[in-house]
Amino acid sequence: MAGGSHREEEEEEENYHCQEGQEEGDLRQAETSIALQKAQVETEMVRVEVDSLKVAFEIQAIEVEHLREALQREEEALAGLKAVLALSEDKRKKIE
Repeated sequence: MAGGSHREEEEEEENYHCQEGQEEGDLRQAETSIALQKAQVETEMVRVEVDSLKVAFEIQAIEVEHLREALQREEEALAGLKAVLALSEDKRKKIE
């Protein structure tokens, strides 16, 4: 019986080490899963930020276009005023 008892102890120790190894593997798998989830969340946050920046860029591009159009209208108005002023000065010179 002493031999059987010793063999049982060896099997229990073997089972313990196998279980310990399985638990370590499970722990590594859980840690890897958590790291993957964190990376996915960070990736999604970056995507949201990129999308937000794209929208901001589009808004600014629209604003720039509106400002260009306004500048063009102002330049046309200025050219018209310069033309009127030049005619007015010509008329004044003719009168004098």
